[in-house]
Amino acid sequence: MFSVTATIRKTDAVNDDSEQSALGERLQRQEAALAAARQDLEAFTAKLCHDLKAPLRAMCVFSEALTEDYADALDDTGREYLGYIADGAQSMNRMIGDLQTYNRIGTGTLTFTLESLEDVVAAVASRLAPEISASGAHIDIDKPLEDVQINRASFEQALQHIVDNALRFAQPGTQPHIHIGAERVPEGIMLRVTDNGIGIAPEHCERIFEVFLRLNPGRDTESTGIGLAIVRKVMTLHGGTVTASPVPGGGTTIEMFIPAMPRD
Repeated sequence: MFSVTATIRKTDAVNDDSEQSALGERLQRQEAALAAARQDLEAFTAKLCHDLKAPLRAMCVFSEALTEDYADALDDTGREYLGYIADGAQSMNRMIGDLQTYNRIGTGTLTFTLESLEDVVAAVASRLAPEISASGAHIDIDKPLEDVQINRASFEQALQHIVDNALRFAQPGTQPHIHIGAERVPEGIMLRVTDNGIGIAPEHCERIFEVFLRLNPGRDTESTGIGLAIVRKVMTLHGGTVTASPVPGGGTTIEMFIPAMPRD
């Protein structure tokens, strides 16, 4: 009886090992297929963006030439229509540029280094200095800010999109105020950017990170709807997260969780 029971248990163990091995192989095949599909999509997007650039450049160049050389031959309505063509071409050009940026993020090897968040915030504020000055915005920064392990270039790009949105979507007649602070939390650092802008409805706080989503197309004709999708992709590559929440009375808080050790 003992030998029979032992044989049955051994057979069950072998079957379990075989099932686990087969499951592991299936998962590897699915991961490989997913990686291949992702590479195909990235290649398709890159080719599409490249091919669309040429006709858009032609539209921009010739609409500008028409405006300069034949404006007097057009009435007010004709000049207005020509302006719509030029604005549409430029808008599409910005969208393609942002889509190329989104597509490039994560391709190749990301290098993570220990960086000062104060330096990162200062670099973003310097880059957005014209927009900050034009809007009369006040940026309040809690110091000292923590040092973090990040890919400097991509993280700066993500933070710039967040601050730029805070400047773009200010409440009419109100001086934009942006507060930036960070604190150490379990397993990492939480960076918070809070503004006093028009805010986001609670039901849209997750959707704003989707590609091409524009909740206020009439407020900002230069928005491509890709900026916050870039932010989420950057934070995912860091092994972190980004979330948005409304501020009572108006405004939005964006929280960027940066893990102490980035994901490989």
